[in-house]
Amino acid sequence: MMKNFLVNSGVDSIEVEEQYTKYAEESRKDRYITITLFQLEKKFGKGKEAQKFIADLVKGQKGTPHPQSDHPKARMFKVLKDVLEEKAMGSRGTTSLKVGGRVRCAEAKKLLAKELNKSWKRRQPL
Repeated sequence: MMKNFLVNSGVDSIEVEEQYTKYAEESRKDRYITITLFQLEKKFGKGKEAQKFIADLVKGQKGTPHPQSDHPKARMFKVLKDVLEEKAMGSRGTTSLKVGGRVRCAEAKKLLAKELNKSWKRRQPL
C-alpha cells in the first residue's frame, strides 16, 4: 500500500515513523513427571531423610493407581522434573504510517478505503 501512495502525486504528505525498542525477557517453566513411589525410593534412597523428602514431594496428592499393579508403592505421583529458565535479549522494530492532507486522486481514495476497511475488520471482536 505504501508504495502505491509514494508513487501517487494525489496525496499531500506521507509520514513514516520507525521505532526500535530493546527488550530483555526472562521466562521460567516447570516440567513435571509422573513417577511411582518405587521409583522415588530408587532415585532418592530409603534413608530417613530420603523418606521425609519423598513424603514432602507427594504431600497433598492422592496419587493415581498404576494401570498394571495395585501395590501401594506403585501409586503414581506428579513431581517436579526440572525447571527451564530462558533469557532472551534483542530489539523489535515497528513502523507507523500517516497520510496527511487531502487525497485528490480517485484511485488513491479507493485503495485507501480498501486498506482501512481491512484493518478495521481485523480489529473488530468476534
